[in-house]
Amino acid sequence: MKKVNDIRLKRFLRSTKWFSFTSVIVLFISMGILILIGIHKLVIIIKDIFVLGIKNLDAINMNIVSARIISIIDIYLLVIVLYILAIGLYKLFIGPFEGYTWMEIDDLNDLKRHIAKVIVLFLSTFLLQKIVEYDEHDKILNFGIVIIGTMAVLIWFSITLKNKNHN
Repeated sequence: MKKVNDIRLKRFLRSTKWFSFTSVIVLFISMGILILIGIHKLVIIIKDIFVLGIKNLDAINMNIVSARIISIIDIYLLVIVLYILAIGLYKLFIGPFEGYTWMEIDDLNDLKRHIAKVIVLFLSTFLLQKIVEYDEHDKILNFGIVIIGTMAVLIWFSITLKNKNHN
């Protein structure tokens, strides 16, 4: 009787792995939306440069343009996080995913480590964007301390997960 229940439970769990497929689809749709937002922001930047730049190149505020471009970089780094998460969920719960030898995700810790690395990059570009945008230096310092502390924790977390996997 217990063996029959175990077989039914295993069969049920194998059939529910496709629930995680909906998560993968939602992540890909979210990526598409963010890509369109990034393209829209780039079109606005180009339009502003042509409107102001053709008449007077000195009228272009390079700090604002730089901050806008860095915000686009942030959007695409978020797209990369979502992509890694989608591929990782697929590999962990649905089945093998061929084609990416660099993305070795064998367990949940590998997925966390990959995401932590990209989030560190995301936070560093976000901090750079805020440094370019802000005029108040005390706010930048406080903001930077919080982000650098978060990045340090994520780097430590990533190193700990890597060492744990090797042991």
